[in-house]
This record gives sequence, structure tokens and C-alpha cells, in this order.
Amino acid sequence: MLYCIIARYMLGWILQREYKGSISMSCMLSRDGKRVESANMWRGVRMGKKISAILVPTDYSNCTGEAISWAVALAAPLSADLLLLHVIRRETADELLSIPGMSWEIIVRREEKALIEMFRTWMTDEGEISLLRETLVTVGEPVEKIVTTAFERQVDLIVIPTYGRKDSPEEGISVSDRVVRMATCPVMTIQAACCEEPCF
Repeated sequence: MLYCIIARYMLGWILQREYKGSISMSCMLSRDGKRVESANMWRGVRMGKKISAILVPTDYSNCTGEAISWAVALAAPLSADLLLLHVIRRETADELLSIPGMSWEIIVRREEKALIEMFRTWMTDEGEISLLRETLVTVGEPVEKIVTTAFERQVDLIVIPTYGRKDSPEEGISVSDRVVRMATCPVMTIQAACCEEPCF
């Protein structure tokens, strides 16, 4: 559970710096990424800024599932909105659109359904579905689309795993590292235990 302890202290440091809060948080993820308890994370929080919207980019891996679980844990006590984003790389989109009878509308409906199903998998209470404000599907380069979406939707926090589906990071720098450098809002990175190679 070392990854969870590290994430806990990093989260506390980020939120105390950005949101001037007094935070009490307990580890809520088991080794398989499921939340195992619902602790009160916030005690006497003094909000200098308000977290009202959280963006979670996902590639459908268990690692991004862990990020969803953390985002839900953050959003629930604050009644913040969650946005799930899936970025389809251009070459993948072109391959899908080359299939007879396939259209962009069909792809979007399929991906939005998959995002909702993934959210339901990683939430622990049926009521948490109300936190999900929007599912977003777009085509392009992941870092650019994540940063642009966060800016356009005016989100207050991005939650992203340091590990994910095993693609090769461009120029040896992972997607999450580049998002941290380029995003205009705070970014919370989750040290996922499910994967062994950095990628997202």
C-alpha cells in the first residue's frame, strides 16, 4: 500500500497549497484498486478556492479506474462534478471509420456507453452516478486534448494515473508528466499499482 500512502501525502500537500485546507484523509484503495472504506477526507476545510469540477482522462485500463475511484472520493464530499474524457488517437479513429457502416456518431455513442460502464464499475455507491456531469470523446493527441478540455470546461483539478495502457510515450516522457507541465489547473497524479511500465 506504499503507493497509496505516497498519494495521500501528495494530495494533502497539493490541496493545502492550492486550496488552503486542513485535510484529514485515509487510504481507500485496496491492492486491486477498489475502495475499501469511505473515510471522511475533509475535516474543517477552509477553502480559499472551490473544487467544483474534476476531469479524469481514461484509456479504460485498471490504472485509470483507480484514478476514477480517487476522483469520486474527492468529489463526493464537495458535491463536485466529474468529467470523464477518452481521447482516440487519429490513426485509431481513421481505422475505425474505414469499417463499412461505421460513423463518428456510432463511435461516440459506443465510447460514451463504455465510459459510463467504467464509472459504474469503479464507484462504490449507486448515488455516486449523480456526480458524473459529462462524458467526452475526442480525437487527437492525448496531452493536447486533455489540457485543452480542462481549460475549455474550466475544471479545477485533473486526476490522472502515472501508469496506464502500454503505449510508448512520445520522446520518452509520459502523458501524465506532460499534462502536469502544460495544464493550467492543478493535476493530481495517482501512483497505480496495477501496471509496471509508465505510459499514460
